[in-house]
Amino acid sequence: MESRYRILSSRPFQILSLVVLAGFLTLGLYALSVIRDTFDVVGNPLQESEVKIRGTDTPDPLITPTLSYPRVSLTDPVKGASNAKVTIIGYEDYSCPHCSGMVDVMNDVLELYPDTVRYVIKEYPPTDNIEDSSYQAANAARCADRYGKFWEYHDRLFINPFGLDSVTFLEVASQLGIPSEVFQSCLDQQTYIPLIKDNVTEGKGLRIEGTPYYFINDQEIPGTATVLDFKTVIDDVLSKLDSSNTNSESN
Repeated sequence: MESRYRILSSRPFQILSLVVLAGFLTLGLYALSVIRDTFDVVGNPLQESEVKIRGTDTPDPLITPTLSYPRVSLTDPVKGASNAKVTIIGYEDYSCPHCSGMVDVMNDVLELYPDTVRYVIKEYPPTDNIEDSSYQAANAARCADRYGKFWEYHDRLFINPFGLDSVTFLEVASQLGIPSEVFQSCLDQQTYIPLIKDNVTEGKGLRIEGTPYYFINDQEIPGTATVLDFKTVIDDVLSKLDSSNTNSESN
């Protein structure tokens, strides 16, 4: 009887030992799998980037590719020096009150640098709905560009970013002497919507989350800014360009 009780009392320890042993085996197998995944088929350690992308053989088609800098196309509205050393590219939304407040700022900046700076507009509506007033306003301003009136139309639309509708679009066109029937046809056909959508796609690729947003050569100003803010960045860009040109000439 005594030996029987001894056997029964040692059974929990045997079970515990088996559990511990199984745990060590599991841990060992896991460590082996980690080591195996971190080395390629010939035993060479994988680069960190390769480890991170393992299992993603094809790119996600829903992810917009990231760009580093916006492109300036022949269709983009431009104002300022024709041979500018500095290009400011502004992403704007006609329904954005903050963008409205930047109209005078940008005009003042161009007056400060008449021979060295140009300003390029990129429309950036906050929605993918082309029937939205922001899209329609952008299309209307492009229609005005046919008559060389883009910038006048652009500035007048921003006077009231909350009053963007077809009546306003026609009224502003009439004030600028643009023929109503032809202008209405351009609005109805939504002629420039594809160009605006291209700007939106580009902006998403640049990870622009809101307007206004400005690129000044290789520098950026997200959000609203003062004339002094722009002057500081522009002077820095010009200084670097002059320094680079001086070094090139000396070599």
